[in-house]
Amino acid sequence: MYFFVKCISWSCLSLALQAFFLRAIHLDLRKSWRHIIVITNEWHMKRTKAIFDTVFGLSSASKSQDSYVLDFVSVDNSLPPDILAVRQKREAESLKTFLSQTQHLWLDLADLHSWLFTKHAAYGANRFTGEIDKEKISSEMAKTY
Repeated sequence: MYFFVKCISWSCLSLALQAFFLRAIHLDLRKSWRHIIVITNEWHMKRTKAIFDTVFGLSSASKSQDSYVLDFVSVDNSLPPDILAVRQKREAESLKTFLSQTQHLWLDLADLHSWLFTKHAAYGANRFTGEIDKEKISSEMAKTY
């Protein structure tokens, strides 16, 4: 059975949450659902692939290594060239940050869960205490949303 995913997130952190919930809420509970097709924009694909490959490669709470097959399909970029350039730059920066600062923190799904709800800039409880700085985006970046 195939499970199709359309990634609509533009934030590295939200993309991590989407991948986590897809796996934890749907796929880990349905042992017959092991082939996932992830569909997103071309400009979004490298980071999407890096995050989904990481999340779906983590061991679960039972410490089993579930086996998933992920296929990635990109659709054409539909942004005007000037906006696309801003988005591509942001995606490259976000991918670099994920690979250098975040990916290594997720050793299993429990680590990812903890990170999402303590360190995540949008969902972490620490954002209410001021321990997490809210990201400020430029006016050029705001136009890409």
